[in-house]
Amino acid sequence: MRGTHIGFTLIELVVVIVILGILAAVALPRFVTFAREARIAKLEAARGAVGTASFLANSMSLTNGLAPNASVTLEGATVTMSLSYPTADTAGIVVAAGLSPKDYSFLNLPSAPANSVAIAAPGGSDVTQCYFLYTSPTVQGNPPDFATIVTTGC
Repeated sequence: MRGTHIGFTLIELVVVIVILGILAAVALPRFVTFAREARIAKLEAARGAVGTASFLANSMSLTNGLAPNASVTLEGATVTMSLSYPTADTAGIVVAAGLSPKDYSFLNLPSAPANSVAIAAPGGSDVTQCYFLYTSPTVQGNPPDFATIVTTGC
């Protein structure tokens, strides 16, 4: 009588490893795409918050009859202003929108226009290519620009 063998044969182990390899080859690109899409969605959410915060701060400034460069208080935080809109820095639009440095990077890109800040979503292949740009207005009465979005490095 033969003894009872416990365990898997070499062929069974090889078949399982091959199946896992095929699954990984198919599933991994999908997970990478999901991560990229999540960073882009995070940028879009921040851009929405920036747009809402800039117009809210402008409304507060105008309804209170403040000077164009007078700071406003939103949610207990002081927001620096320029031409009745938040400034393009961490004391202005970042505070107004409630963006956290834990979640976003705030970059001063050399190629960006003056009075602008790049709000980036870290974690992609290149943080300097995964951002949107907030640019303060240069003329009283004009709104800020936050339409420029770059997602090639997300």
